[in-house]
Amino acid sequence: MELIEFFSKVNDNVLNAQVVESGTGFDKDFAHKYINDIISIPYGSFLDYIKQEEDLPFVLSSDVPQFSSIDSATSKLCKLLSERPAVAYNFEEIGRILQPGRTDDVGANRKYGENHIKTAELLGLSFAVGKKYYLSAVGHIYPLLTEYQQDQLLSRMVLRSPLVFNVVHKLLLGQEVTIAEEISFLSKSTVKRRKNNTLFLCRIIERNKEISVQSILDILK
Repeated sequence: MELIEFFSKVNDNVLNAQVVESGTGFDKDFAHKYINDIISIPYGSFLDYIKQEEDLPFVLSSDVPQFSSIDSATSKLCKLLSERPAVAYNFEEIGRILQPGRTDDVGANRKYGENHIKTAELLGLSFAVGKKYYLSAVGHIYPLLTEYQQDQLLSRMVLRSPLVFNVVHKLLLGQEVTIAEEISFLSKSTVKRRKNNTLFLCRIIERNKEISVQSILDILK
């Protein structure tokens, strides 16, 4: 698999189209192979690709995460949704699935569901069709992976986030980077709320077990 295919989400789009069309009848062998291919590519190759890229992605407000629990956007979300019919869910339904019985407040469930399914989308674990969300094909396979495989996968998938891509690119070039500056197009109050979540998302790259990225992350604030 070429890295351009990974970053352009070619295989994700093919598999997710199958999820929409046939639910859990998507090509699971192909999905497993795709995930194994991603994990088998040396982490340094991903970093080299990002460092050499000149056309950086444009960052939108939707690329800036807001979540209460990363587990609710990854392991918990994937496990709970993979055990259900592979259909599209709205934000409130996702919130209720993630927090069963915790609250009947429609607004609270909707917001919790929105924050975590959108974070999952940044990691390639979910995707939107209109205003509803599906668990992605990769998301369906995710609970079947070992913890090591999950870490290897997420540390690579997070690099496709436009915000993380840009931050890592600049850090690899030795540039000074601050999260607040990278998301300064948001209001000051939103920057304050989302800064720590954004930093956490960037630090998912530490989960790769091949290359120490501490030297570049140490200068990220």
